[in-house]
Amino acid sequence: MKQIGRRYRWLVPIFLMASLPAWSATEVEGLDFKHGIAFFHELKYSADFTHLDYVNPDAPKGGPLVLPTQTSFNTLSPGNSQSLTAPGLNWTLDTLLIRAGDEVTGFYGRLADGIAITEDEMAIVFRIHPDAQWHDGVPVTPADVAFSLEYRLEQVEGNVWYGFVKEVEQIDERHVAIHLNTPLTLNNIIILQFMTVMPAHYWSVRDPSKVSLEPPVGSGPYRVSAVSQGRYVDYERVPDYWGRDIPVNKGRYNFDHIRYEVYRDSTVTREALRKGLIDIWTEQDVRYWHNSFDTPATEKGWLKKIRRSFGIEIGIRRALAFNNRLDRFKDRRVRQALTLALDFEWQNRTLHFSNRTRANSYFPDTILEATGLPSEDEVALLEPFRDQLPPELFTEPFRFTEVESPAHHRANMEKARALLIDAGWEIQDGVLKNADGEAFEMTFLSQNPEDSRILLPYFEQLDQLGIKANIRLAESSQYINR
Repeated sequence: MKQIGRRYRWLVPIFLMASLPAWSATEVEGLDFKHGIAFFHELKYSADFTHLDYVNPDAPKGGPLVLPTQTSFNTLSPGNSQSLTAPGLNWTLDTLLIRAGDEVTGFYGRLADGIAITEDEMAIVFRIHPDAQWHDGVPVTPADVAFSLEYRLEQVEGNVWYGFVKEVEQIDERHVAIHLNTPLTLNNIIILQFMTVMPAHYWSVRDPSKVSLEPPVGSGPYRVSAVSQGRYVDYERVPDYWGRDIPVNKGRYNFDHIRYEVYRDSTVTREALRKGLIDIWTEQDVRYWHNSFDTPATEKGWLKKIRRSFGIEIGIRRALAFNNRLDRFKDRRVRQALTLALDFEWQNRTLHFSNRTRANSYFPDTILEATGLPSEDEVALLEPFRDQLPPELFTEPFRFTEVESPAHHRANMEKARALLIDAGWEIQDGVLKNADGEAFEMTFLSQNPEDSRILLPYFEQLDQLGIKANIRLAESSQYINR
């Protein structure tokens, strides 16, 4: 709630001009393009930086890297969101921007060597790097950016991710403008920095939405060298990659060959790691982290256990998300009751070796996290909506209730029952129903069978409230479509 209604201005100095439907070459020349942009703070790296601080610019290059993936694949097409795209394919394509790994909201040019924003923040202009080229030697142009963005806007999910885009304008041979429906936000930039640019000259005579195992033309540090559907995909480093020496890439992409191998089962994947068939495994289950890797190989230093820091990645790592489009979840009292029913502390002790930390914000441990009570400026912004907001927002700092004992959890369950009754739900013959006699049921959609271990204890608590809950496992394509 801390940032409601606030318009953030760029802290990086940027030449500003009125937003126009089209620019002439003279007007573009008048723009003061910058090497990066930032929200909330100054850019860490100046225009003349040579490399990111957290990489070794002189890192040796060579050798193979074998990585596991538990998601099968059936296509090498980067434009088919309804199919299973091969893992690692993003390494074959460049993006306009890259987010620095040691800044919360610092973005620097990659395909773009300059960025400018209009005074009303209704358009952003990218200047394409003069050396950028595709693997077949064709230069990257604004036409490629326009093709990539317009193609995505035509897809089913286009308006979900790119609904902020009004139109794309090719200004000249190096400049492209993205006109917006609303003033530019951090979320817009985050989405744009994930958008890989596709070669228009290649895909204009092919259908990016079709399933295909033909290695596509890219512009990135790697290209596909071999593929076997659903088994593995190999990538080779492009020795003459156009961007190998630009500052955001210096010291990165050092392996000559990278292979992704498909392992459907976590137990099999762990065994493959112990046998040396794969090089890295990210363990998501804390039980196995504690119990499965104390082997002779670990004692000899052949196998190393490293706790990963997520750096400046913003957001909670795992969460139960309510679909607020469903009527029963639109009532805040219902959502609060469901939250009270979850005994996080018990789950953390019993299931996670007390390794989990509960997030009290969508942006924990960053400058974006709301802490304490609203400031005077924030209260001024919130005041017009006071009658629509919970009163405690103005008097109590938000934190989830910590369950200190079984008695404490029983008290939480009583509060949950009272909230549900207040919201119009009552238990009839052990089933929670509304005034129309509709039973309260919940279905949790998941891709991971191991989620059952976490959810089943929660389902027992929901059952005490008269709520019938179940988990539905879905393959990746089904999960996306749902």
